[in-house]
Amino acid sequence: MLGCAPTPGLRGVFWRSLPRFVRILYPLAGKRKFEKEWAYLYGGDA
Repeated sequence: MLGCAPTPGLRGVFWRSLPRFVRILYPLAGKRKFEKEWAYLYGGDA
């Protein structure tokens, strides 16, 4: 998810703008799913 932001500064802005429950749940479940789908669609790492 954060791989879509082109710079570290924008990643930080994006991450801080997410609701707290998303910031808690994403590392636990969402990150793996996103990386799998990214690899399927674009053939590489997120």
